[in-house]
Amino acid sequence: MIEIQDAGDRIVLRRAPRNPVKEAMGMLKGNNSLTGELLRAKKEERKLEERQATLSLRMDNFL
Repeated sequence: MIEIQDAGDRIVLRRAPRNPVKEAMGMLKGNNSLTGELLRAKKEERKLEERQATLSLRMDNFL
């Protein structure tokens, strides 16, 4: 297989990798884990919801 790229002023032909998925693994790797960030955000969201529910129960008992 051949990979074709348009480089603006020229066309570049390269031999395509045998396993493009394996070759692409890790190419977008950064310093922060997006999954970890999502899990932390969800945990904070749950804490806020629990606080709101507790406050709502207290208000219901007060009234």
